[in-house]
Amino acid sequence: MQVMIIDDTGMPDRFIETDASGSQSMRRLDDGWCEALNRNTFLCDQYDVRPTICREFDMGGADCQSTRVEVTAPWMGDEPNGLSDSEIDSPEGKGVLLNESRTD
Repeated sequence: MQVMIIDDTGMPDRFIETDASGSQSMRRLDDGWCEALNRNTFLCDQYDVRPTICREFDMGGADCQSTRVEVTAPWMGDEPNGLSDSEIDSPEGKGVLLNESRTD
């Protein structure tokens, strides 16, 4: 999934790549995932300055659910854990994708 940068949210430059036409997007590593995604927790390490597209993505919507399953299946192997939209996008959840153990 490519995340385009459409405005300045304060994302550090090291997470941004610019193509030949000048369009900016979040840098992806060799595994295809955004560089800001913590591979151990599946949480965004730059959550407070995440791009507008990430902020406006309909958490828990059909696109979100299918993307979660598609990108996490190779690592997680399970279906979504049924967190509500508010739990997923809460400051405590900070973008929980799948099967995050919660103890609160």
